[in-house]
Amino acid sequence: MLKKFRWAALLAGAFLLAGCMQPASMVNAPERTKRKTTFAVPRVQINISQDAHQFSSPHFTLYLKRELDALRQFASLQDRVSYGKGLILQLETYYIHLKNTLGYVVKEPVNVVISKQVGQVFSGGFTTPAYATSADPDYGNKPTAHFSPKSAAEVSTLIHEVTHLLDYAYVGKFAPPWFMEGIATMIENDFLEGNNRRRKEPLINEAGVNLLQKWAAHRREGNMLPDGLEIEAYNHSYYILSELHRRYGDDFYIKLFREMQKWPDRRLNDGQLVDLMSRVTKTDMRRVFENEFEFKFEDPEKKSTQTTTQQK
Repeated sequence: MLKKFRWAALLAGAFLLAGCMQPASMVNAPERTKRKTTFAVPRVQINISQDAHQFSSPHFTLYLKRELDALRQFASLQDRVSYGKGLILQLETYYIHLKNTLGYVVKEPVNVVISKQVGQVFSGGFTTPAYATSADPDYGNKPTAHFSPKSAAEVSTLIHEVTHLLDYAYVGKFAPPWFMEGIATMIENDFLEGNNRRRKEPLINEAGVNLLQKWAAHRREGNMLPDGLEIEAYNHSYYILSELHRRYGDDFYIKLFREMQKWPDRRLNDGQLVDLMSRVTKTDMRRVFENEFEFKFEDPEKKSTQTTTQQK
């Protein structure tokens, strides 16, 4: 049987969340431009297994793998209870924030797994200390995020991957990497760290190709970029999506994700995604992306000027 615990929010208690993950090549970190976001402790019920290796809340199931017991931090039952309660409450605060900011709503709990070591290999041989997947066969084929204790303690990493996790659960589509990584980086920076890492200049190579459109990010297949450009791809994606948020308002992404949910296919390419943006903004977004961000679309026969007209 799972033991039930109910936590009440304390008026004086709040989570002050500070990010600590930063790309290694960014020697001089940008100055903070916004205050850190403060969250009240959520009032949620937490169920804990007798051995304190599994925790559940309304929106998350947290697994502490048994291999962690060898670490002093997880050696006793009390240690695991304390760690698990704190982490799952933190996850619930993120859920509230992402629901309010992006409109994410999940009907079933998503999984978060803490392992002694995480070493998922993606395209180009890149190994990440944390990752989220849309369906994990080891955990009921549900959206699942994997962390080590170290990466889960890095708030920027935690909120970045949880954004992906809830995206998989709510939207259920595979958008272009620049969009998915841009959303997570925007949440990580604009709403938590307050860092301004935006890169305005497009990533255009000597052949005139927009490298952002070819970027695979950390998917298992596709094009990796050299280390320096990899970081700049995140920063430019972040710039594009934060700029759209600034121009089209706080409900822009809420409306866009609703449109993405309705999309009949599992994946969207650049043109399809930007056309949904046009529907939301009632603006020719292909023209915006072509002129300002130097995008080129794979289906040029569908002229930019036709987009808004077809969707009216």
